[in-house]
Amino acid sequence: MEHVDYPECGLQIPGGTVENAEDLNSAILREVQEETGLANIKIIEKLGEQDYRKSNIITHHRHFYLVTANDKTPLSWLHNEIYPSEGKDEIIRFKISWKNLLEIQELADQHDYYLSKVKRLCSTDMPESKLKNMTFCSRKE
Repeated sequence: MEHVDYPECGLQIPGGTVENAEDLNSAILREVQEETGLANIKIIEKLGEQDYRKSNIITHHRHFYLVTANDKTPLSWLHNEIYPSEGKDEIIRFKISWKNLLEIQELADQHDYYLSKVKRLCSTDMPESKLKNMTFCSRKE
């Protein structure tokens, strides 16, 4: 997905913050729905964790997941996130599209931390028909 109003942010994946008293699985499903509009999401597996650093300071701890959309979806669409995190009031507009995970080289803001693992999983364990609606996501604590 890409920010419509801030294209310089680059290609990224859904992610956000775990809310109080929310477990990680619920948080990832909620965040994917808020940022993409997709409601019928299934978690395939947790890929791992990362301490995200900016200027050598850990800013948050990320959890990465591989998920799939169970519904038929268009190849691309626009979606407005109306509940942005970090105290922002503005609506965030996203252009969302399915990409061939095997062709992605880089994602913004270190979202590509587990990209090589996703590529290995998708090239060996997933039938081509399942790859169409696959994405991976990050959660931060």
